[in-house]
Amino acid sequence: MKYLKMNNGLTIPVLGTGTNTFGKENNDFFAKITYDTKELSSAIKLGYRLIDTAIYYRNEAVIGKAVRESNIDRSEFFITSKIPEKKEFIETDESVKYHVEQSLKALDIGYIDLYLMHFPLETNQENLRVWRVLEEFVKRGLIKSIGVSNFNEDQLAYLIKHASIKPVLNQFQSYPKAFLPLITAPPPINAPETNIAPVIIRASPKYNFFIYTPPFYTIITSSSIKQTIEL
Repeated sequence: MKYLKMNNGLTIPVLGTGTNTFGKENNDFFAKITYDTKELSSAIKLGYRLIDTAIYYRNEAVIGKAVRESNIDRSEFFITSKIPEKKEFIETDESVKYHVEQSLKALDIGYIDLYLMHFPLETNQENLRVWRVLEEFVKRGLIKSIGVSNFNEDQLAYLIKHASIKPVLNQFQSYPKAFLPLITAPPPINAPETNIAPVIIRASPKYNFFIYTPPFYTIITSSSIKQTIEL
């Protein structure tokens, strides 16, 4: 597995897996959580270490369970989660703190390697307010790195200018045509009819951070996991 160094000096694997249907009945995003770790366990056995989850996915506890069951040292994993943009999660600083703490509790793996704002808020000022709370978790060592997801160039530039801790990356889902000013490399693996779900890390020289692009597709079989990691 190859790694890249982020702007805070920490490293991130160039390939990982999304988990939005993992640990759910029939691998259905909206279905009941089963706590089944077979998909993720298969990925871990094949060498995946970057694992991407989110509060929206409702399965942070499943990811933590798979990491603990692997009997692999925690330091070998790179776990990403995200806080939603909805009012109930970010209306006040206290609500942001509460939901980050809930992520930490659900994962139960000591710390989170990367925590993202899943979507931008209505104003740059609101984005910065939430960001300030995330910075405090970094200072406490409970989160190692922070970043954003689906931010446009204006939103990102404002945050970079005013943040004490700069974002290490900007994540996009699938092919981010609406955000082309930030994209400096070809799109990720083109797999329109497969179950492959790689997380691809690309460098952006315009800003000192990475572009992180997990497609919509979800790994659901051990063969598709193996196919992805061999690409």
